[in-house]
Amino acid sequence: MNKFKSKKGFTLAELLIVVAIIAVLVAIAVPLFVAGLNKAQTATKNANIRAVRGVAVEKILTEESLQKSGDTIYDQWAVTAIVNGNGDITYIKITPSDADTPTAADGKCETLDADDSSGGTGGKKGDYKITMTLIELKLS
Repeated sequence: MNKFKSKKGFTLAELLIVVAIIAVLVAIAVPLFVAGLNKAQTATKNANIRAVRGVAVEKILTEESLQKSGDTIYDQWAVTAIVNGNGDITYIKITPSDADTPTAADGKCETLDADDSSGGTGGKKGDYKITMTLIELKLS
């Protein structure tokens, strides 16, 4: 007549062991996932910088107004671009310069935290804003 003789289900100790195993697996998996996500974001930004650089160089080489003005031959160009989440360049501005001291040619890519209405670029939150300086392209 003892109701508690029949043993069905799991004991509290067994359930605690399963929960502990799952916690250990999650503790291992989450940092690996975050590291992979950061690596993918860095690769995306680098790819966007290369794409913008390619488009800017093509425009500079094909549009004479970006190469020279009168007797002035430009040797430096400031580039600002917006790249959306699909990798499409939605805005690009190239400003030529004849500066004597070239600046760094590295590209900088940052994610917009809010819509960029002030610059007239049409950039939306989550788009990438890329700024760079191109120097000493061989135009001849």
